[in-house]
Amino acid sequence: MSGDKKSMKPPTINLGTFKPPQGVKAPQRPSFYSEESTMITSLSDLEKEKISRGDLSPSSLNRRDSTSPSLQPVASLQSAASFVPPPLQTDAPLSGPSYKHQEEEVLPDINLEDAFEGTSKISPEDLKIMEEGGLFDVPNKGNEGSNQLASPSLSPPLSIQEENPPVNVVAVFNARGGVGATTLAVNLAGAAQAFGQHVALIDLDLQLGAVTSMLDGKPLERSLAELLMEATESVDQSIKSAIDERCGINIIAQEGRIGEIGMVTPDRLPTFIGAVKAQHGFVIIDGLRSFSDHAVTALDSADVILLVITQDIPALRSAKHVLSLFKKLGYSSYKVRLVLNRHNHKSTLSVAEIEERLDHSVYETLENSFPFVSSLIEEGRLARDVNLKHKVTRGFDRLASRLLGIEVAETKGFFSSLFSRGRSS
Repeated sequence: MSGDKKSMKPPTINLGTFKPPQGVKAPQRPSFYSEESTMITSLSDLEKEKISRGDLSPSSLNRRDSTSPSLQPVASLQSAASFVPPPLQTDAPLSGPSYKHQEEEVLPDINLEDAFEGTSKISPEDLKIMEEGGLFDVPNKGNEGSNQLASPSLSPPLSIQEENPPVNVVAVFNARGGVGATTLAVNLAGAAQAFGQHVALIDLDLQLGAVTSMLDGKPLERSLAELLMEATESVDQSIKSAIDERCGINIIAQEGRIGEIGMVTPDRLPTFIGAVKAQHGFVIIDGLRSFSDHAVTALDSADVILLVITQDIPALRSAKHVLSLFKKLGYSSYKVRLVLNRHNHKSTLSVAEIEERLDHSVYETLENSFPFVSSLIEEGRLARDVNLKHKVTRGFDRLASRLLGIEVAETKGFFSSLFSRGRSS
């Protein structure tokens, strides 16, 4: 067996005949190029494995080696791994340019001082700009397997984009009856008008609207249906007729004219609201107490929806249901804003608990003063026309200023002004 091993020689592997290019020395073929594949492997180990399994006998190796010319083995695996077989010749001539050996060009040494010559000219301000732009960002250590570099966000966060967008149309929606939504809508319109806005107040409760009764109660000359038909049937979709005014506010309501209600269809409302918006800087829509086609169309047209609630369990239950429906309609938490009316600091339901129960933040709180608000409703007057310094009036002004993006200085009482002057001196 030992004699057989000494007489064994590497087998001959037929790789085809080829002519080396002119000026190129033909490389030696490795002795362990497998016949079955192009993988570099050791034939001697394979032969040993075949002999151990009984698939190959040493005598057959001797007969095969006696008829095969001897090949010189490759000196090392490194030279074998770097070997690239030249292209095999075929009977048909190859198309394209003939192969020419090109000597490897030697690149000149790079002078590092010349390569970084211009870096000293970069000012600190430019470096700061490049750093803020993410030029020097590197991947996080937790994502070592990722080849993507950390890049700065191309757009600001949503909260920044929606910080102070324009609010032109506000819809007032009540969680349930009796929460004071119409009182809020009327006095919000009065506060916006006092801040210099051209305000229109639309009452979409076509049968039992109460807006006009809260503003001196005089009947309107033009109904909502008449103005709607004028806007939708005119060529330029505008309202040229005069709109009734009460307390400096343009009022649009149906006032129970039942015979005309059929003309107020949901498909005409977007054009009508757009026409009113084009003539006024601030539009308030009241009378939304359900999810009818008219109400949903108006809600879609609004920039902001004020959901009015009070500090009682029935109102919170209704508000939770309304919020879920708003979510199904696709309204964002930015568009829907909770207004807590008749806020009582001694109530067992605090603002924090209300926010937790509804999973929605409270946008504004309006103080409770039943005698003051009742007198406003009975007299048909605005809170600003009765008492500018009342806490309820200040609440309406504060809500209007936040929606309009206007900063309004708080009105100080006599003692607070006196103490502030004493501290400043």
